[in-house]
Amino acid sequence: MLQASVWSPDGNFLSFECFTRTSETFSNLYRTDARGGNRAPVRLGDLRPTGNYQWTRDGKAIVTAATSAGRTNIWMLPMFGVSEPRQLTMDFDRDWSPSLDPDGKSLVFQRTHETSDLLHADLKTGNQREVFKTQAQAQGPTFWPDGRGTYFSHSVNGVGTIMSVSLSDGASTLLTEEGDLSCSSPLALDGQTLAFVCEKIVTAGGSANPTAPREISAWKANPSGGQRAILFEAKGAIDLRLLAVSPSRRRLLYLMEDLRRTVLTVYDMDRGVHTKIIEINPSEALIAAAWSGSEGEITVIRSLNILGPPPPKRWVQSILLGSRTIRPVRRIPDQFADCWLSLQGRDVVCTTVEKQAGTTIWLLAAAGTPPPRKLAQLGAGEEAQSLCLSPDGTSLVIQRGRSTTDLYQLENF
Repeated sequence: MLQASVWSPDGNFLSFECFTRTSETFSNLYRTDARGGNRAPVRLGDLRPTGNYQWTRDGKAIVTAATSAGRTNIWMLPMFGVSEPRQLTMDFDRDWSPSLDPDGKSLVFQRTHETSDLLHADLKTGNQREVFKTQAQAQGPTFWPDGRGTYFSHSVNGVGTIMSVSLSDGASTLLTEEGDLSCSSPLALDGQTLAFVCEKIVTAGGSANPTAPREISAWKANPSGGQRAILFEAKGAIDLRLLAVSPSRRRLLYLMEDLRRTVLTVYDMDRGVHTKIIEINPSEALIAAAWSGSEGEITVIRSLNILGPPPPKRWVQSILLGSRTIRPVRRIPDQFADCWLSLQGRDVVCTTVEKQAGTTIWLLAAAGTPPPRKLAQLGAGEEAQSLCLSPDGTSLVIQRGRSTTDLYQLENF
C-alpha cells in the first residue's frame, strides 16, 4: 500500500511510503526518479517515521518525525548515498509535525510534554491516591505476587530502569541502574524472581544509532534487583515484551518482533526451549496475553484489521497450546478504547474517553456477555496510559497521564 508521496524541490524525484508484508505494521520509505524507475529504499535502520515528510531545499534529504527506542524526535534522512540518518532534536518529550521555512534555514515543530503518575484505586471503597510520580516513558505496571506493591519501568536521564513501589507507603526502590543497558517490561515470575527486558545502548555522536544492530535480552533477578542472570538473548529483535508467567511458574510467554515478523512464543525456563505459538499477521496486532488458569491454554486480545477502515475488530481468543487451536471467546465492543487482560486472563479492563467526562475504566468478563462494570473514573484531560488489575481483583494500579503541546523553532541544523 502506497501513501505519503512527496516530490523533491526540483521535481526529479518522488519519495513515498510503502507497507509490505515483510514490514509488519510500519512502512518502508523509498525514493524513485520522475520516470518511475530506479526505486531505492531510504536508509532507516530501526527508525519508524511518523509521516509529514519535507524535502530540504537542496533536495538531498528529508526532514520528518521518527521513533527510535520508544522516543519520537525530529530526524534528517539522507536521500542519496550511504550517510546515516541525523537526529535533530534529542528531547525526552515527543517531537512531531516538523515544517521547514521557505529558505530552509529553520524549522518549526510541535513538542508534546507528558507527565504521569501511578494511581492506586481501591475498587471496594472507590478511593484513589497517587503513590509515585513517573516519567512519561514509564511502562507497566505489574503487581507484586502478594498484591502489596508494583513493578514498572521508569526513564531516568533517558535510560530505562526497573522500579519497585510499595502501595502501602509509596516507598520506591531502583532495581536496575546500568549505564549501557536500558531495561523495561518487568514481570513477577514468583515471590522470589523478577523477569525484565534489557537492551544495550548503542550511540553514535552522542545520540542513539538507529542503524546499529540491537542487542536485546531477557533477564531475571531477585525482588531487590540482585543475583541477575540472562534468561535468553533475542537475536535480531527490534522489540521484546514479556507478557505472562504460567501457573507452574516455569514457562514464560513473550512477544518478539524483528524486521520480518512478530511471533508469540512460550519459553520453558527449566529446559531453555522456545516454542512458537502463533505468528501475528501484518494486518493484526496482539494487544495482551495471559495464561487462562491451566498450563495448556492462554487467553489473548487481538486486533484483526489494524490496516483497514476503523474501528478495528478486537477479539478475546483462547489458544490451546498443544494443538495451537484458536477459539473466539467474545468480541470487544467498539465503544471501548484501550484494553488490558487481568493477570489470570479471566477479565478484560477497558477504557472509554469523553472530552468533558474524562476517562472511565470498565471491567468486562473475558467470556460471555455480561454488562460491563464501572471500576474507576479519571478527570478531564487525564488518560490511563497503562494499568493492571490486582491478583485478587480488588484494586487497580493506573499509570495516569496528562499532556500539553507547544510550538518550537530549530535553527542552524
